[in-house]
Amino acid sequence: MLGAAAANPIGGIHREDFTNSLMTTVERTGLDVAGVDSEGKVIRDSDAWKTITEVYPIVEAAGGVSLNVEVGVQENVNSAVVWSPAVAFSPDTMRKVEITPVSGRLLSLRFSSAAASEWKLFGYRLRLFVSATGL
Repeated sequence: MLGAAAANPIGGIHREDFTNSLMTTVERTGLDVAGVDSEGKVIRDSDAWKTITEVYPIVEAAGGVSLNVEVGVQENVNSAVVWSPAVAFSPDTMRKVEITPVSGRLLSLRFSSAAASEWKLFGYRLRLFVSATGL
């Protein structure tokens, strides 16, 4: 178990310190969201071509914590995700991440941190443009 104490066969206690090498990642792939309607309900369309330009993470974190945000796209659920370069996001000083625009039918997001720090991702908003259906 990660971070747990385990009994040593000699009778002692063995503890592992993972604070220097712990990588935390939250990833969501295969999103077919194409916007929201006038009632706030999500519009889903796996054929529409979508472009993401900004991500607004809703994050709670200790002071000084920085996350990496990546956006990816897929042609279909069975194809590989093509990821954008990671962009640093500091919840203390930023409210959005401007990324190199990426386009595709299915969207993916990845939030990660290499630091041994606590953070919570409650959700995110996207600046999303839908350019066509059935390309």
